[in-house]
Amino acid sequence: MEKRTCRHCEADISGKRPQARYCGKKCRGADRPNGGHRVTGTATCAECGDTFETVRGRNTYCGRVCSDKNSGQWERTPAQPLTLTPVPWACCTHCHGWFVARAGRTHCQATECVRTRKREYMRQYMRGRPEAAEQVMALYYLATDNLEIPKASMWRQQLVAYLRTRDGDTCPLCTRPIDFAAKSGPCGSDRGSSIDHIIPRSQDGPDTLANLRLTCWGCNRDRGNRGGNEQLALIG
Repeated sequence: MEKRTCRHCEADISGKRPQARYCGKKCRGADRPNGGHRVTGTATCAECGDTFETVRGRNTYCGRVCSDKNSGQWERTPAQPLTLTPVPWACCTHCHGWFVARAGRTHCQATECVRTRKREYMRQYMRGRPEAAEQVMALYYLATDNLEIPKASMWRQQLVAYLRTRDGDTCPLCTRPIDFAAKSGPCGSDRGSSIDHIIPRSQDGPDTLANLRLTCWGCNRDRGNRGGNEQLALIG
């Protein structure tokens, strides 16, 4: 292989492509006027009045300092100091641990603390609704006494599972399948599950497993306190 050298520093460039004449950009620019930049002439700086060589003929200032002075960058007011918002720390009323109390919370997001908060909310809800509290407590004692469910556990889910195993997934009022994955209640879906008394409690219906069944929330709401043998035929 023929040995080739750089035209500027005479370094060995035999390993480069055949068209190469220099070992790098530094040597290639050193052999060109103005370091390889295209000089189109001289000009006067619009800020300080000094004469300088223009590159590509589009320079108005001799450097960055004059350019920034003309743009007003040095005359800008200093940035406003950062105002830090204090973090609303609070002590959890259940576990007494510190947490960020956003939206007026009094409990942290630990599992046991959330359950405690839900129990307290249900107690406050039931105090103003004695009839609803009586019905919920009747179902609670029915589930814990007859199904051997430990007290203070997820008794409603286990009661629903028992009725689902006994009666199936079909609503007896509209003959459509119940959506057990959907949330039921006033803010939930009408297809969610609901525990219904066949003979309403307002008509002296007993709180027994034989008098309970699973229906859709919407069907149970529309049925009201009517008897247990009518069909709503809510098909559509």
